[in-house]
Amino acid sequence: MNPKQTRNTHARRFAAATILAVSSAALLGACGDDGGDAQSSGTTEAAETTEAAETTEADTTTEGTEGGGDNAEVCSAYAELTIGLSAEDADPAALMTQLDTLDEQAPEEIAEPLGVLIAAARQVIDSGGEDFSAFETPEFGMAQGQVDPYIYEQCEFDAKAEVAGKDYLFEGLPSEIASGRVALLFTNEGTEAHELALLRKKDGVTESFEEILQLGEEESMAKVDEAGGTFVPMNGSTSLAIADLEAGEYLAACFIPVGTTFGEGPPTEGEGPPHFVEGMQQEFTVTG
Repeated sequence: MNPKQTRNTHARRFAAATILAVSSAALLGACGDDGGDAQSSGTTEAAETTEAAETTEADTTTEGTEGGGDNAEVCSAYAELTIGLSAEDADPAALMTQLDTLDEQAPEEIAEPLGVLIAAARQVIDSGGEDFSAFETPEFGMAQGQVDPYIYEQCEFDAKAEVAGKDYLFEGLPSEIASGRVALLFTNEGTEAHELALLRKKDGVTESFEEILQLGEEESMAKVDEAGGTFVPMNGSTSLAIADLEAGEYLAACFIPVGTTFGEGPPTEGEGPPHFVEGMQQEFTVTG
């Protein structure tokens, strides 16, 4: 595998700032020879992150939050839209139906920023998924920062957790999550762009995630399924990952190259190893 080619693939992916969607590109493409000693150097930080996350597990599961019933249609449409936008076989007509529901049922508190997200999603869908520029604007990021926390607080999920992305670790992600529809509110508390990519080890796979990350792109992707995720381009940005998770062994990881930043002007393309090599990875279990 060519590590530089892989880094360029990820840089192009996040330069597009497709914040609502999880790329269907090979998320493990940045592994291989880059994942050796540097990965080991992040072991201590990753262990500390897991230990800290375990103390928050009691807060991660909910049977409904106040307001979820009143916003049931909005909650369902927003979740289905978020999941649908990340699917390889997304149905444009179904996505448009969800957008229509959001248009018609928008809660007064978030009507304006939700309208910004709806307009952007329509533009992307109308382009056949070829033009993501509507997701790149500052207005889109600001609107998402208002809507996603509202959806997280007001909607019912089988499990939820607030996760911080730092340079270079996850904080707040529990080591055990209940299966079902899961919401992870991801906030960038670092200086670089971060992603929360969720990978599920396929049934029957016996290798550890550490061993899988050392394989080539084709071999590694044959052993995992992409389960969802989200992206936060800069410090303070917040995005909601919504995914239907079945029982199994999972890895949360950030595959963005070290040095990738977003701000005023064009994004800076990182030339370093992927963040997971520096310790920004965490295993967790989804229970049935």
